[in-house]
Formats: sequence, structure tokens, C-alpha cells
Amino acid sequence: MLTGAQLTDKEFDRFSELIYKNAGISLKPEKKELLNARLSKRLRATRLQSFKEYFDLVTSPAEVNGEFVQFLNAVSTNFTSFFRETAHFEYLTSTVMPEIMQRADAAGKKELTIWSSASSSGEEPYTLAMVLANHLEKHPYYRMKIIATDISTKVLNTAVKGVYGVDRMANVPDEFVRKYFQKGVGKS
Repeated sequence: MLTGAQLTDKEFDRFSELIYKNAGISLKPEKKELLNARLSKRLRATRLQSFKEYFDLVTSPAEVNGEFVQFLNAVSTNFTSFFRETAHFEYLTSTVMPEIMQRADAAGKKELTIWSSASSSGEEPYTLAMVLANHLEKHPYYRMKIIATDISTKVLNTAVKGVYGVDRMANVPDEFVRKYFQKGVGKS
């Protein structure tokens, strides 16, 4: 079993290029130790002996939906929270939405489609949905659709469930908690 192996600069460059090509994530050289740690876990899980073997595995056409997905899950960072960057949501409702709605009115369109990329476990697109639903109460003739995506299948499963612990709700205004959430029991 591999113990204490370190990614070489060449291996780091190969993995970095693969990650950028397939996920658009740019890893700077100072992320080498982070990548080493995350890929070491995948080496142990796959019982491989070297980073070269692991690279060969994840670039194998047979693994495009197998270990390659686990590879992307391992290398992606999933930091999110409800109402993260509050100023962005305020700007959205005060400046962006009026402009978009004015253009939509002029074009006779009443459906808004918004893409939330890098959605992680869903807190940000759910925040977006709450903020926009609240904003659109004054404009009930508009329909809204939010498409939320992420490269990590692990966190997307959490987002699909939409179940969050009370500890995740700290930044959600009480008005929104009452209006848009249901309290459950037990573990999420």
C-alpha cells in the first residue's frame, strides 16, 4: 500500500491539466499539497500504488462514469452557505432584476431562467430562489426557473434532497425561515 508518496511536479501538472480541461478548475502550484492529500485518499480507496497508476485509471475511457466522477468529487472544493455574499443578492434585486424585467417586458417574455453554477450542496441556489420569489411577489405574472449545477455528484445529492441542519440556517433571516422552510425531525 502506498504510504507517504508525494506528487511530483510533473504529476501535479498532468493532473492540473486534466482537472482544468474537464472541470474548468485552475490549480496553482501552491495547491500541490492539497491535491496530493486528496488524491492520496483516492489511491487508498482504489488500492493503487502510485499517482501514475491513478492517472491512468481516471483517464481510461472505461472510467468516465466511475472513478473519474470520484476523482472530480475529490478535487472540487465545496464551500457554500445560505445568504453567502449578501450584497450580491441585494444588488440582484435592486439593480439587475429591474433591468432584466424591463427587457423581458419589452420582448413580451415573462419567464426568467437563471443558471447557478458551482452550486455545491444547494444553499446558494436556494437562497437565490427565496430572494427572487420574494422579489417576484410584486410581479406575479413572471415565472422563474433556476438551474443549479455542480461537478461534484456528492454535494449535488445533498442539494437535491434540500434537507439542512439547523446549524446551516444561521444566516437565513427569520422571515425567510418561516416562509420558505419546513421544520423536520431527526437527522437530515
